[in-house]
Amino acid sequence: MSIVPLTRVTLYGTEEQRHDVMAALQSLGSLHLIPLRPAAEEPERAPQAKAVDAAKALRHLSHVRPLPRQIRRRQGFDFDDVVTKTLENHHARHALRDEKEILLKQIQTRRPWGSFTLPDAKSLEGYRLWFYLVPHHLMENLEHLDAAWQRVHKGPRHAYVVVIAREKPDPERFPLPSLDLSGPSLSTMQQRLEEIELELESLVWQRQSLARWIALLKENLARAEDRAALKRADGLIRIEEGFFIVSG
Repeated sequence: MSIVPLTRVTLYGTEEQRHDVMAALQSLGSLHLIPLRPAAEEPERAPQAKAVDAAKALRHLSHVRPLPRQIRRRQGFDFDDVVTKTLENHHARHALRDEKEILLKQIQTRRPWGSFTLPDAKSLEGYRLWFYLVPHHLMENLEHLDAAWQRVHKGPRHAYVVVIAREKPDPERFPLPSLDLSGPSLSTMQQRLEEIELELESLVWQRQSLARWIALLKENLARAEDRAALKRADGLIRIEEGFFIVSG
């Protein structure tokens, strides 16, 4: 690796020439700017945020397989709209997948108990339903329980038992934790699961459609990054009495 000598360059010009000179220096691409004034506390957050959002959108669309035919014409292309819709698609997809994962676990837990909605306390005149997973070898303990109970399902290791009582069974006589089965019924959860599947399918088609804009997104992202870099560079030059100075 050889050491290349660097040349210090300082350019002066009128303020009207500033943008043309800075754009030309950016095209040249060989000048490392030396700050001639303190950097702003909020250094062009909006352009950077746009570039970051566009990069996230491109990553989301780049995984679409097979890639659809790319649209090359600019007519009808709205960069901000495509980025916004793509990010909304990304967030909605993740939110629905998380909800689906939770829902599948809840359905697995609730399925052996059947589909029901817990009645309110008034309808049972103060009685409540208590739900227990009882190991088969402890089922005989229920015979001594001072409350009505019913086995609603039998699994390979446990019996699914519902106890009807005003108070929770004495843990000393029945040392098992009760299960919380409040919330929507099994049929309601299964219906919501079907809705999630349909929504995810719609998002897949929307993502496929948005992927047609990948080529134009890349092109506009490069331009946006150039504009943001030029804006940051403009904050490093010195301006005094109608003249600018840039050094590097």
